[in-house]
Amino acid sequence: MSLCKLLVILLILSLLLLFTTIIIKYFNKIEEFTTIYGSKTTLSGKYGITCSQCNDGQEPNRDSTGCQDCPAGHAGTGGTCTRCPSGQEPNSNSTECRCLAGHAGHAGTGGTCTLCPSGQEPNSDSTECQDCPAGHAGTGGTCTLCPDGQEPNSDSTECQDCPAGHAVTGGNCTLCPDGQEPNSDSTECQDCPAGHAGTGGNCTLCPDGQEPNSDSTECLNCPNGLHHDRSRCYMRASCQNQLALAVESDRQANAPGLPTYWRRYYRDESYRLNRWIEDNC
Repeated sequence: MSLCKLLVILLILSLLLLFTTIIIKYFNKIEEFTTIYGSKTTLSGKYGITCSQCNDGQEPNRDSTGCQDCPAGHAGTGGTCTRCPSGQEPNSNSTECRCLAGHAGHAGTGGTCTLCPSGQEPNSDSTECQDCPAGHAGTGGTCTLCPDGQEPNSDSTECQDCPAGHAVTGGNCTLCPDGQEPNSDSTECQDCPAGHAGTGGNCTLCPDGQEPNSDSTECLNCPNGLHHDRSRCYMRASCQNQLALAVESDRQANAPGLPTYWRRYYRDESYRLNRWIEDNC
């Protein structure tokens, strides 16, 4: 090999070694001035490399060449985004997780909260919606106890008056037992008024000639000898007087030691009085 060719080869090798050295030093500088996004340090160097912290609600993109908004369902500060826990979602600028729209009536998982439908409310940890409790109703994700005298409608969206014959406390209407009816505001059951009787929570006035039985569940005819007034059976004063005389005559007729004459007299008197009672009372 001629000397000229040898010099050319040595020159080429020297240039390659120099170029490799420059490349290695350049990338060492890049590494020196590169910082992890999200830290509080900002560096810049003579090679034009500048690293800065991402704004709240943002994080570095895949190759760390720029910042991008936190993904859906994520929030964070200092350049770091994390998925919101169940029952929460990011606020408007993705800086924190919370249930929005007043923080009431919303529930969800995967960082997304939605308003509970009417007749439901969030569970204790706001991860899902559940039906309103017994006796409660509501809309907008909020259930409230129905007032006395009312109960929830079929889908628990609003409270409604108890049906006829029913009374309620605590939002649960129940049928009044026989012989009773609801009070004026349907908060409790009460006995049928005097002269009234009924079943199924409905009391009605007994017709003429009848009165309620002992538990006011039905109307019965007045017994013989009794008259009817204002839904009650009673004996007229004249009949009561004659009955008292008849009872006294029976007692005298059976009194021990009474002479036969008087005994016969009281028996006849008792018979006469009882016949009068039968005919007039």
